[in-house]
Parts: sequence; C-alpha cells; structure tokens
Amino acid sequence: WKHKREFLAAQKEMKFPEHSLKTECPTRIIEQQKAIAHVLSSDKKSCHLIPTWQDMDVLEAINKSLHPLVNFTDALVSFVKPVLHLFNASILKVKDDDTDLSRAIKSKILEYLNEKYSDPDIQALLDMASTVDPRFKMRYTAENKTTIQSRLKSEMQTLAMMVPPQETAQETSEEDAEAGCAPKKKMTLGSYFKTAEQALPPNNQESSVA
Repeated sequence: WKHKREFLAAQKEMKFPEHSLKTECPTRIIEQQKAIAHVLSSDKKSCHLIPTWQDMDVLEAINKSLHPLVNFTDALVSFVKPVLHLFNASILKVKDDDTDLSRAIKSKILEYLNEKYSDPDIQALLDMASTVDPRFKMRYTAENKTTIQSRLKSEMQTLAMMVPPQETAQETSEEDAEAGCAPKKKMTLGSYFKTAEQALPPNNQESSVA
C-alpha cells in the first residue's frame, strides 16, 4: 500500500494518467516508466526491480507488434480470409525499422495463423464465407472461383427446395419494426480494409457470384 500511495503521488507530480499497473498490459508500464522508476528508486529493497533499457526494449517491441491486432478479436468467419490477407500484406509484414524481437514476433504469429488455416477444407469454407459477404465477395479468393460459384449455386438451390413457400406475409407490429431498426454497433475493422484497398490492393479483382 505504501508503494501504491507513492506511485499515485508520483503520477500527480509528473502529470501522468492515474492508471493502475497491469502486468499483462505493456503499454501501461511504458506509459508509467518514469513514475515506476521514481517509486522503486526510493526503496533499497525494491530498486533492483526498476525496468532496465533491455526490459523497455522488449515491452516496446511487444507493444509495437501486437497493438494493431487489438481490433481483430471480434472478426466473424467471413472476415478470416480478408484479415489473413491484411496480416500478411501489411499489418504483420516485417519492416526495415523493426527490431529483431519485433521481426520474430510477427513471423511467429503469421506462421501460426497461416498453418492454422492451411487445411484445404478450411480454406474452402473461408472462401465460401467471404464470398457471400457483400463487403468482400470474391476479392480475397486466390483461385477456384468457378468451383466456388458452382458450389454456392448448388447449395442455394438445395436450401430453396428445403424451405416451404410462405402463402402470406407475417404482419409486423410497429414495436417489432422499431426493435429491428435499432442501431448496430459500428464495425471496428472497416478502416483497415479501406486503407488496404487504397494502399495495398489484393492480387484478385473483386467479382460477384453470377
């Protein structure tokens, strides 16, 4: 509690945001580095815990590599193929100014994700999912577009035969209509795809299912 009180005082003195520290949040430690060092340096028993420049380099590398991924935790199945394209083409692409640790982190993440979705059956499912999404259609489908189109037609015909025709339309109350028109939460990934379309267009041009 003593260190907590001193830490709060140091934050106020240095005009830092009064955030608590979280071990799983490297940005918090980076943000509060000077306040942390100020508190720990006043206690001989704790001064060895002051983050070194090597520690800060590691935290900076982790934050730089992982921070852009925070908005992709809510991606639906139709987003998987487009998101993988973005990761490989821009977001996790190794840059000249990346440290060795940043390069290793990005390479490991890409290696894991590309391997995870490399199965042909999974690829076929992802192609189908992104194709029926009007935002993507076949823009991120690398090959077998004719096969995907044929499969989609076949499945739609099968589903149409299974669904019985409706004789009359069901009346909808004003309350139900208002509930159905409730505003939805904005997509957090749209800006990434807009940027990608402007700067890094995919190899395949967008096409629609005939």
